[in-house]
Amino acid sequence: MGYNHRAHLAANLEALRLAFLVDQRSKSGNPVELTAEERNTLAAYSGFGALKSVLLPVEKDTLWTTALDNQLRPGVQQLHKLLAEAAGDRAEDFLSGIRNNVLSGFYTPPQIVEQLGKGLASVVGSTPIQYLDPSAGTGIFPQAFAQGGLPIGSAQLIEKDPATALVLKALYPQYTVENKGFEESGRKLNDRFDLVASNIPFGNVAIWDEALANSKDKQRRGACARLHTYFSVKSIDCLREGGVAAILTTDALLNSPANEPVRQYLMKTCDLVSAVRLPHNLFTDFAGTSVGSDVILLQKRSGKTALTDQEKKFIRSSVSPAKTVVNELFMKGENIVATSQKLDTDQYGKAALIYEHQGGIDEIARQLGRYVGDDMARTFRQQSFEQHRMEPTIQRVQPSRAADRSATPLFVQGELFAMNAPAPALPRPLTLPLEDFHQPGSLIYQQGEVGRLASDLKTLETLPGQVDHSRLGAMLQIRDAYERLYRRETDSQQPQPDLRLALNTAYGAFITRYGPINEGKNAGLALLDPDGRSLLALENADATKQFVRADIFNQPVSIQQAKVEQFTAQDALTASLSKLGRVDIEYLQELTKLPKPQLIKDLEGQIIYNPLEQQYQTPTTLVSGNVVEKLEAMEALAADPLAGPALKALREGQPTPISFDELDFNLGERWIPTDVYEQFAKNLFGSNVTVTYLPSTDEFSVDLPSWGYKNATITQQYAVQGQFRMYDGLTLMEYALYNTTPNINKEGPDGVKMLDNEATQLAATKIEQIRTAFVEWLPTQNPQLKQDLADRYNRLYNCFVKPQHDGAHQQFPDLNLKGLGIPGLYGSQKDVTWMLLQNGGGIADHEVGTGKTLIMTVASYEMKRLGLASKPMILAMKANVNQIAETYRTAYPNAKLLYPGQDDFTPANRERFLNSIKNGAWDCIILTHDQFARIPQAPDVQQKVMQAELRNLEKDLKTIEKTGGTISKSLLKGLETRKANLTVKLLRLQSEMDKKTDSVPHFGNMGIDHLFVDESHQFKNLQFTTRHNRVAGLGNPEGSQRATNLLYAVRSIQERTGKDLGATFLSGTTITNSLTEMYLLFKYLRPKEMARQHIDNFDAWAAVYAKKT
Repeated sequence: MGYNHRAHLAANLEALRLAFLVDQRSKSGNPVELTAEERNTLAAYSGFGALKSVLLPVEKDTLWTTALDNQLRPGVQQLHKLLAEAAGDRAEDFLSGIRNNVLSGFYTPPQIVEQLGKGLASVVGSTPIQYLDPSAGTGIFPQAFAQGGLPIGSAQLIEKDPATALVLKALYPQYTVENKGFEESGRKLNDRFDLVASNIPFGNVAIWDEALANSKDKQRRGACARLHTYFSVKSIDCLREGGVAAILTTDALLNSPANEPVRQYLMKTCDLVSAVRLPHNLFTDFAGTSVGSDVILLQKRSGKTALTDQEKKFIRSSVSPAKTVVNELFMKGENIVATSQKLDTDQYGKAALIYEHQGGIDEIARQLGRYVGDDMARTFRQQSFEQHRMEPTIQRVQPSRAADRSATPLFVQGELFAMNAPAPALPRPLTLPLEDFHQPGSLIYQQGEVGRLASDLKTLETLPGQVDHSRLGAMLQIRDAYERLYRRETDSQQPQPDLRLALNTAYGAFITRYGPINEGKNAGLALLDPDGRSLLALENADATKQFVRADIFNQPVSIQQAKVEQFTAQDALTASLSKLGRVDIEYLQELTKLPKPQLIKDLEGQIIYNPLEQQYQTPTTLVSGNVVEKLEAMEALAADPLAGPALKALREGQPTPISFDELDFNLGERWIPTDVYEQFAKNLFGSNVTVTYLPSTDEFSVDLPSWGYKNATITQQYAVQGQFRMYDGLTLMEYALYNTTPNINKEGPDGVKMLDNEATQLAATKIEQIRTAFVEWLPTQNPQLKQDLADRYNRLYNCFVKPQHDGAHQQFPDLNLKGLGIPGLYGSQKDVTWMLLQNGGGIADHEVGTGKTLIMTVASYEMKRLGLASKPMILAMKANVNQIAETYRTAYPNAKLLYPGQDDFTPANRERFLNSIKNGAWDCIILTHDQFARIPQAPDVQQKVMQAELRNLEKDLKTIEKTGGTISKSLLKGLETRKANLTVKLLRLQSEMDKKTDSVPHFGNMGIDHLFVDESHQFKNLQFTTRHNRVAGLGNPEGSQRATNLLYAVRSIQERTGKDLGATFLSGTTITNSLTEMYLLFKYLRPKEMARQHIDNFDAWAAVYAKKT
């Protein structure tokens, strides 16, 4: 019998109505026992896996195009109404859960579970068991287990989808039902259950579970990378010793080589009882999909020392003679429920052996039961199961004794001789004020005694053992003085002589009495504090191995402070432009000590007075940017004699206007007014079509008014009929505006949906016809419209002039040209250096051999010399670092240069090296790309970047939902997976931030304020979001960790300076393989400017600057 969509939707609605009613009764304290009819109503709930119409927005008529959708629309409207009335504030949570089930929901045939129940019942006896289902659905497992004769005493049922959990709770009031994710249970379910059984979810979606993610066991940590591996390992955690796990899961768990570490872990902690491979057509009748699956039975056994031959096979997967990857258990065809097999492709398009069974679901279940029964009779350890179940649960009872302090035992073994031991000292109240650098665990010196700050931040815990409180207290005074000085100077960007004096005073008093911090017992005492390594880093060993004070004792190390004492007019101009972003005459006078007339004379030709801004500017600044708007404003001041030079420069610097005929138009460009698109649509379809655009979600809508009708042009000429829905002209025009194409499906030979290539190609052709028609229609319009478009384009895009940076005037006073063996820098090197100094960074896309090394060297030194940067850092390929360092030392022999030795980034030395960066007044620091990747990044910056990425993903997903979900399912699943994985990263980061008690420096607090990234194309794989698919040259949206780390660092600098750039990218191949590389350069360097232009993702950028062909 075929799947009746309307009947299933109606049954689901009735079940939900009743479930809400039952829930209301329970909350009001009036629970009632369900009648047989009510139980049947609830049991008929089948979820929404096959009801994809629930993805459509009920208010948008144009998306309800197929006959099936329109048949289901009244029911979907009732669903929305029911949830709004019954779920209240949680209605959107219910809808979100239902939508997720559409993408991932599967129905487990109860006959399969019943046979499992019979097999388990034959060995566990008649004593009721404690059972856990971590992905319970509507409770098919406990229901079928009961029918199979398996006695369940207590059960914990976990279901993440709110609607399904509501039905589950109504069906099983005798059990504990929790509406949450398995990962949210923490450790409270560990070692509790006799049986854990479920059809566990599958997907390459990461899971955040602190207990597993922070485990010392690499295999347990790795299990968090995928849903199915996580559920497998977590299920074993929940078993008590001797307990059984019965897992129905994808065949990828056993087949995939990537899952071998998890299989090793399962065999390390469990005995293999049985593993049976099920046919691919098992789910076809229930979920309309062909998927490989396995039933796995495991019995928990900790401390295993050897594996059986079958268990060794369970771990390994090999390539079969048919060139498919198969778990070795099934290599010879054993324990496979199938009547036939063939070589084909799986649901992911990969070569696979496809097993089928023609005997029907009952026969499949019976054959499974025979395999499981035989295996359990041979391998199940009955004695272990009974022994551990019958043991008194001492560990579970003991906590109640601790909770009831009034219950004092007469005698507890081991306490007899403890009676004379001193009672632990009680925490004492903190009376000193907390400072920003104090955190739980910090040591605080109060009233002659050192204590550790408790988690409540109000009390001090006594340190155990014998501690020299005076010595440690004096050391903590150094720590406090250092923290106050560093933080105040970093925040204010002003020297703090009083705080520096306090630091030197505290340090001098300490070493006079106790010696250097790094000597003898001092070093051990320092490490009692979480900030101890920062204390040790306040001393450096000199050439004689004597400890000397770090730079911070003598000068600021995190302030942009010039090294020159007397500025020339040109030097002062450079400093003003980079530091203040403008020509500030008063600042120039302060630096040069010159009177204003002399200053203006010395800078003749380099500055021009701008009466609009009432300040001086460079010609480059004046005649750059939006010069059209500048000229229009300046013309109003033409009568002012002071405006003459600026007016003349702007008139000469105007770009040549681009005429309408020279423009290349694309349908969907966001700068074109929507009324133009609406005029085109009316002309194309011969109907009163409306086109709207919502910038906040980057969403177009093509529609007819309520009184309009669809003519043959809409429903035939520009329409494509798919097997499941009609894609009419209005829908295809929306795709044309997005420059995307729908994936149109049809029913395959096995009843499984597959891509209809012919219909999809026809849709692509008609979309291209619409786009071409727009380009052909536009030139035929009236001259005024064409002129308006040309004017709009020129005002928006052809109004900008790229700055021309002439650096010929630069002197580079400290540069050792003789040592370098050159007469001077090339003109191109001077120009790019001048650009970098003026702008605070940029892109130097010079070819190989044009002197990028010297550009980095000179630009970084000049930034430091002029006070434009405090600590520039150069990142280079490992093979180039020594050459760059040698060039730097030759060019500037007296520069204070830091680059690590071979052992500086080992785990033992890395923290000290990072502290030396933080506390040193370096002219430049040089690291390899790999060393840079090992610097921790600022947690708050990571959080902001991830949240922004998550917002873009959610925006794309909402837009896809509103277009009816017709976009590629693989793309949709990819976006959902990235969203889930990004959410997990945020949870992991938040956990790390909450628990952080050490003081390892991160990039954000080292004082680095400019990055020179040599061979920057190595960092081109930055993550991005897009709704486009099947387009060559898009690149990998997932990105790489290396590129993401660089983004965090650049954002840290930009947050500190409040400006774009903050980094210089140098490469001879800035853009190589993909279109996105150009967009990602802007994402790295110009986030504020892109936000100003309302470009917050790749699609918005590509709509203006790219064309898909």
